[in-house]
Amino acid sequence: MEFWLSKEGEKDGPILDFELRSRIRAGEVEKDQKVWYSDLDEWTPIGEVELFANEFTPQVVTDENVGEYLEKLEQEDHQTVTPPPVPAELHLWRRFGGRWFDYLVYLMIFFLLVLGLDLDLLALWENPYFAFVFILPWLFLETVALHYWGTTPGKWLVGLKVRGPEGNKLSPGASFLRTMRVMILGMGFGQVFLREVCHLVALWFAVKKRIVMWDTAAGIRLVRTHDSTPRWTAFGLGLLLALLVNAGSMFTLSYENMSPQEREEFHRDLDQALAPLQEMQSR
Repeated sequence: MEFWLSKEGEKDGPILDFELRSRIRAGEVEKDQKVWYSDLDEWTPIGEVELFANEFTPQVVTDENVGEYLEKLEQEDHQTVTPPPVPAELHLWRRFGGRWFDYLVYLMIFFLLVLGLDLDLLALWENPYFAFVFILPWLFLETVALHYWGTTPGKWLVGLKVRGPEGNKLSPGASFLRTMRVMILGMGFGQVFLREVCHLVALWFAVKKRIVMWDTAAGIRLVRTHDSTPRWTAFGLGLLLALLVNAGSMFTLSYENMSPQEREEFHRDLDQALAPLQEMQSR
C-alpha cells in the first residue's frame, strides 16, 4: 500500500508502509501530520489512522494478538492511486502584508509623479473617473509580474509565489483575471470604506470557509518560498517609506483644499503646538 504525507502544502510520496513506520519511529513524522492513502476520503492526521496509531502509542505484541498484528502488516495491494489535492495553506498575513506593500508603493510612485509633473492633485482626486484610471497601470503591471515571475514585489519580499493548479506560473489571461478579482473582491477598487468592507468579507471566507475568493475556485495557490533577513528588512523599510510619502501627499491634498481662513487657523495652531519646543531650544 502506498501513502502520501502533506508537508508545508506539498505532497510527499508515494511512501511504502515500512518506510513510513521507520520515519515515525525515527521521530521524523509527528502524529498531527496529515496522511492519505486509497482507503481514506480525505487527508487525515496520521495519529488518527488506525494503521499507524500504535506507532505513536506503542503496541505490545503478545501470543494473543500476534496474528492480528501480522495480518495488518500484510494488507498491501501496491495499487497506484492519485491522492486528492493537499489542503492549501492560505498564508493570510503574508498575503495581506504583500498586497498592502504593493498597493502603498504603487500609490507612492503615483504621488511622486503627480508632484514631479506639477499636476493638480486636488483636481485629480475629485474627478469621478480617477479611481478607475488610477488602477489601469496596476492591472497591467501585476498581470505582467504574475505571468513572467509568478509573484509581485510585495509577495516576493514576504516569501510567496503564485502558482496554478499544476504548480505552474499563470498564463497572461489567468494572471489578468486573478488581478481583476483581487482588485474587485479584495480591494474594492481602492475606494475608502468599500475597500475595508471587502477586506472583512474576504477574511471571513478565508477563516470560516477556508476559501480565498479570487483563488480557490480557479485552483490557484500561494506557495511559500523562503524567508531572509535582507528581504524582511527591505519590506519594512519600503513600507515605512511608502507610508511617510503617502501621508505627506495626503497632507498636501488636505492643505490645498483649505480656505485661506482655515490655513491661517492651521498655522496658528501649529505655532502654539511648537511653542514649548522653541522655548526649550532658546534656553
